Amino acid sequence: MPGICGDGSVGVRTTQWGIVGSAVRARNIVDSLLDLSGAELVSATVRPSIPRDKDGFGRLTFKPIEHADYRIWPARYAKGMCVVTCPSPDGYKTRAARLADAISHASYVGRSGGYHLTSKQAERFMALYEAGWDGTIFGELVEPKAT
Repeated sequence: MPGICGDGSVGVRTTQWGIVGSAVRARNIVDSLLDLSGAELVSATVRPSIPRDKDGFGRLTFKPIEHADYRIWPARYAKGMCVVTCPSPDGYKTRAARLADAISHASYVGRSGGYHLTSKQAERFMALYEAGWDGTIFGELVEPKAT
Protein backbone atom coordinates (compact mmCIF):
# COMPACT_ATOMS: atom_id res chain seq x y z
CA MET A 1 0.00 0.00 0.00
CA PRO A 2 1.36 3.43 -0.86
CA GLY A 3 1.79 5.83 1.98
CA ILE A 4 3.70 8.88 3.07
CA CYS A 5 6.75 8.10 5.19
CA GLY A 6 7.95 10.15 8.15
CA ASP A 7 10.44 12.08 5.99
CA GLY A 8 7.69 13.11 3.54
CA SER A 9 8.62 10.67 0.78
CA VAL A 10 6.12 8.29 -0.75
CA GLY A 11 6.78 4.64 0.05
CA VAL A 12 5.33 1.39 -1.25
CA ARG A 13 5.00 -1.72 0.90
CA THR A 14 6.61 -4.78 -0.67
CA THR A 15 6.31 -8.48 0.08
CA GLN A 16 8.29 -11.50 -1.02
CA TRP A 17 6.09 -11.58 -4.15
CA GLY A 18 6.73 -7.97 -5.13
CA ILE A 19 4.88 -4.72 -4.80
CA VAL A 20 1.43 -4.84 -3.24
CA GLY A 21 -1.13 -3.04 -5.36
CA SER A 22 -1.64 -2.49 -9.02
CA ALA A 23 -0.18 -0.33 -11.72
CA VAL A 24 -3.40 1.68 -11.75
CA ARG A 25 -2.92 2.62 -8.10
CA ALA A 26 0.67 3.64 -8.83
CA ARG A 27 -0.50 5.78 -11.74
CA ASN A 28 -3.03 7.48 -9.47
CA ILE A 29 -0.25 8.32 -7.01
CA VAL A 30 1.92 9.72 -9.79
CA ASP A 31 -1.02 11.76 -11.11
CA SER A 32 -1.68 13.22 -7.66
CA LEU A 33 2.00 14.13 -7.25
CA LEU A 34 2.09 15.71 -10.72
CA ASP A 35 -1.06 17.67 -9.94
CA LEU A 36 0.61 19.01 -6.80
CA SER A 37 3.85 19.95 -8.57
CA GLY A 38 2.16 21.84 -11.39
CA ALA A 39 -0.70 23.27 -9.36
CA GLU A 40 0.63 26.82 -9.38
CA LEU A 41 1.16 26.77 -13.14
CA VAL A 42 -2.20 25.26 -14.01
CA SER A 43 -4.12 27.47 -11.59
CA ALA A 44 -2.40 30.58 -12.96
CA THR A 45 -3.59 29.85 -16.50
CA VAL A 46 -7.15 29.85 -17.73
CA ARG A 47 -8.11 26.25 -18.33
CA PRO A 48 -9.96 25.61 -21.58
CA SER A 49 -13.12 23.60 -21.25
CA ILE A 50 -14.54 20.75 -23.28
CA PRO A 51 -18.33 20.45 -23.40
CA ARG A 52 -19.54 17.38 -21.56
CA ASP A 53 -22.84 17.01 -23.44
CA LYS A 54 -23.59 13.36 -24.25
CA ASP A 55 -25.86 11.64 -26.71
CA GLY A 56 -28.28 8.82 -25.88
CA PHE A 57 -25.48 6.25 -25.93
CA GLY A 58 -23.22 8.09 -23.46
CA ARG A 59 -20.75 9.41 -26.05
CA LEU A 60 -19.48 12.98 -25.88
CA THR A 61 -20.84 15.33 -28.54
CA PHE A 62 -18.86 18.46 -29.42
CA LYS A 63 -17.24 19.93 -32.50
CA PRO A 64 -13.59 18.96 -32.99
CA ILE A 65 -11.06 21.35 -31.48
CA GLU A 66 -8.47 22.20 -34.13
CA HIS A 67 -4.95 23.37 -33.31
CA ALA A 68 -1.86 23.61 -35.51
CA ASP A 69 -0.20 20.68 -33.68
CA TYR A 70 -3.12 18.54 -32.49
CA ARG A 71 -6.83 17.84 -32.91
CA ILE A 72 -9.29 16.82 -30.18
CA TRP A 73 -12.57 15.15 -31.06
CA PRO A 74 -15.06 12.79 -29.36
CA ALA A 75 -14.17 9.09 -29.47
CA ARG A 76 -16.52 6.92 -31.50
CA TYR A 77 -15.77 3.64 -29.77
CA ALA A 78 -15.28 4.71 -26.13
CA LYS A 79 -18.01 6.33 -24.07
CA GLY A 80 -17.13 9.64 -22.48
CA MET A 81 -13.64 9.78 -24.00
CA CYS A 82 -11.87 12.22 -26.32
CA VAL A 83 -9.28 11.39 -28.96
CA VAL A 84 -6.16 13.53 -29.35
CA THR A 85 -4.48 13.09 -32.72
CA CYS A 86 -1.01 14.54 -33.24
CA PRO A 87 0.15 14.39 -36.86
CA SER A 88 3.89 14.08 -37.38
CA PRO A 89 5.63 15.24 -40.55
CA ASP A 90 8.65 12.94 -40.11
CA GLY A 91 7.32 9.91 -38.21
CA TYR A 92 8.78 10.87 -34.81
CA LYS A 93 6.60 11.85 -31.85
CA THR A 94 5.86 15.54 -31.71
CA ARG A 95 5.73 17.56 -28.48
CA ALA A 96 1.94 17.23 -28.48
CA ALA A 97 2.17 13.43 -28.85
CA ARG A 98 4.74 13.14 -26.06
CA LEU A 99 2.57 15.29 -23.78
CA ALA A 100 -0.59 13.30 -24.57
CA ASP A 101 1.35 10.09 -23.90
CA ALA A 102 2.56 11.41 -20.54
CA ILE A 103 -0.93 12.48 -19.47
CA SER A 104 -2.80 9.39 -20.67
CA HIS A 105 -0.06 6.87 -19.75
CA ALA A 106 0.40 5.41 -23.24
CA SER A 107 -3.22 4.77 -24.11
CA TYR A 108 -2.73 5.15 -27.87
CA VAL A 109 -5.57 3.45 -29.73
CA GLY A 110 -4.87 2.47 -33.32
CA ARG A 111 -8.55 2.11 -34.17
CA SER A 112 -9.11 5.77 -33.31
CA GLY A 113 -5.72 6.91 -34.56
CA GLY A 114 -4.86 8.85 -31.43
CA TYR A 115 -4.65 8.96 -27.66
CA HIS A 116 -7.81 8.32 -25.63
CA LEU A 117 -8.26 10.89 -22.86
CA THR A 118 -11.11 11.79 -20.59
CA SER A 119 -12.47 15.30 -21.02
CA LYS A 120 -10.65 16.40 -17.84
CA GLN A 121 -7.37 14.98 -19.15
CA ALA A 122 -7.95 16.72 -22.49
CA GLU A 123 -8.46 20.04 -20.72
CA ARG A 124 -5.26 19.46 -18.75
CA PHE A 125 -3.46 18.54 -21.99
CA MET A 126 -4.51 21.81 -23.66
CA ALA A 127 -3.54 23.91 -20.62
CA LEU A 128 -0.12 22.25 -20.24
CA TYR A 129 0.57 22.44 -23.99
CA GLU A 130 -0.16 26.16 -24.06
CA ALA A 131 2.02 26.65 -20.98
CA GLY A 132 4.99 25.01 -22.74
CA TRP A 133 5.15 21.63 -20.96
CA ASP A 134 6.64 18.61 -22.74
CA GLY A 135 6.83 14.87 -22.17
CA THR A 136 9.56 12.30 -22.56
CA ILE A 137 9.34 9.21 -24.74
CA PHE A 138 9.03 7.26 -21.48
CA GLY A 139 5.79 9.01 -20.49
CA GLU A 140 7.08 11.52 -17.93
CA LEU A 141 6.16 15.21 -17.81
CA VAL A 142 8.90 17.80 -18.34
CA GLU A 143 8.50 21.33 -17.02
CA PRO A 144 8.96 24.23 -19.45
CA LYS A 145 12.45 25.67 -19.66
CA ALA A 146 12.94 29.12 -18.21
CA THR A 147 13.95 31.68 -20.80
